[in-house]
Amino acid sequence: MALGSAWVHTMLGAAAPGGGVVTSSTMAGGNLFGRLQNIGWLFSLSLIRVLTDAGVPVTTVGNNMLVTRAAYASVCDFAALAFSTTEDLQMFAQTVAPSWIFRNLMAPHALGISVPQPTVRHLLRSPGWREPGVCPGR
Repeated sequence: MALGSAWVHTMLGAAAPGGGVVTSSTMAGGNLFGRLQNIGWLFSLSLIRVLTDAGVPVTTVGNNMLVTRAAYASVCDFAALAFSTTEDLQMFAQTVAPSWIFRNLMAPHALGISVPQPTVRHLLRSPGWREPGVCPGR
């Protein structure tokens, strides 16, 4: 993720008293295929924003998320939570459940630029997917 120099200030500024999680938009950089991936990002992030504005904190995008120290400390032990390939969603659920305030920003200074998936095959595979016969860690 590439984040601008004002990212920390912008995200912390959105974490009002009682704030637990702040998330913002992500876009893919790169070539035409990367820019086409932005359509999916923008659709998903727009739905998250609409639901958040309606008071329904459904999820967050972990690659552009701030969790306040107080919210993090209030969840006894993140390391004790069951393994999940979507640990950002698990962290979000654990911090929002005890009534921490969640905010979703659509602000230029909080925008994150991600490396796009290089091919359609990479884009469509699941996070736990691996090539047959390829051992993890090798």
